[in-house]
Amino acid sequence: MGPGPKIAIGLGVAFIVVAVVPLVATIIRGGGVGGPPKEQPMTAAELANTSWEVTVMGHTTSIDLNSGGQAIANVPPQVAAMAKQLMNLDIPPQIPGTWSVSGDQLKLGVEFMGKKEQVTCEIRGKRVFFKEKDQEREARRLR
Repeated sequence: MGPGPKIAIGLGVAFIVVAVVPLVATIIRGGGVGGPPKEQPMTAAELANTSWEVTVMGHTTSIDLNSGGQAIANVPPQVAAMAKQLMNLDIPPQIPGTWSVSGDQLKLGVEFMGKKEQVTCEIRGKRVFFKEKDQEREARRLR
């Protein structure tokens, strides 16, 4: 195999890591921002069967946090089309994943093309925050 297919695969994985995983996760590597203590963070029981919308890199997507720690990331059609056009990658409209809560941390996991990614978000009361390129953003609750 010459360098062409290797480069295409590398670009595909890089695209997934840079563009799709943040969307999937809805939600990018969180971290404490400091400040005064807030109300108690939502528990796993309160987060089960909810949906959250995030906008990352100009693309809006949603993540469903189903019961039993199962998650579904809904890939925006324009992202899937761009991946197909630029890298000949077929990205499904929904990518299954997992989620869990530990204290004030919401952890989302996904495996795509053999690569596992995890995103950690911060739960502050009834709100969820994530970081995109060191900029804090808030996820919007849909249900």
